[in-house]
Amino acid sequence: MKCILAAILTILPIAWGHAQTVVFADNFNRPDSSTVGNNWVETAGNGDASIVSNTLSIAGNAIAGSTGLTYVTQAMSNFSSPWSPTLDSNSGLVTWAFNMRSSRDSLTGFDSGDYGIAFILAGSSADMSTGNGYAVLWGQSSGIDPVRLVSYSNGLIADANLTNMIVANTAPFTDMGTNYLSMQVTYNPLDDTWELLLRDDGTSSFANPSIGTLTSQGTLINSTYTGDAMTVIGAAWNHGVSTGTALFDNVSITVVPEPRSEEHTSGSGTTV
Repeated sequence: MKCILAAILTILPIAWGHAQTVVFADNFNRPDSSTVGNNWVETAGNGDASIVSNTLSIAGNAIAGSTGLTYVTQAMSNFSSPWSPTLDSNSGLVTWAFNMRSSRDSLTGFDSGDYGIAFILAGSSADMSTGNGYAVLWGQSSGIDPVRLVSYSNGLIADANLTNMIVANTAPFTDMGTNYLSMQVTYNPLDDTWELLLRDDGTSSFANPSIGTLTSQGTLINSTYTGDAMTVIGAAWNHGVSTGTALFDNVSITVVPEPRSEEHTSGSGTTV
């Protein structure tokens, strides 16, 4: 059926209308707390997750001299209709919107003792040392450090487990520092097309990633895990022995309930 629908697209362009259904959202606007709340589950990994100034903060080095992968996950069973945990079974365009920032620049990756930040769009396991899925992240061993949309296998515990899908191609996203970022990822279940869109929000605070103009970093067709049942989204900070913090905010996932007979116009410079 997917092949038939994709073929139809070449004859009659289908756009996803503006009517989106929010299936999950969390802006973390609640009192400072060592407990994240709202059904997020923390795995300490020798670090700590907390609410700080209305953001999700994940910090390493809670135990002196420790390293680890510290993360929180949210079960997709908490999402509302019309969400499907099998990505290619969703009724229309899926959009993830969120903010990310690292307090450290020149992140080195996801091997033990390195530094990397990730937002997990869809994972097959709540244990981030196992399972497969998709994530937006930065941190790698080379001299530059671009934002990347990746698929991962066998967890987020090694650089070798990551496969690049879309790598940022416009500054400053091609070599990340410590700025506040807005991000969107879209997935089209009709033809397995992914798109990564980014915005630099500056040096002081996050802006709402669901509104305004974000710049496309490219599109790619990938179906590696889109037919598999996923179970969680998540936020992760891979850290060494030095201090460092990852911040996340304004997470939302939307689904267009059904396609419309107009062309989908997401892309570079598009207001979304």
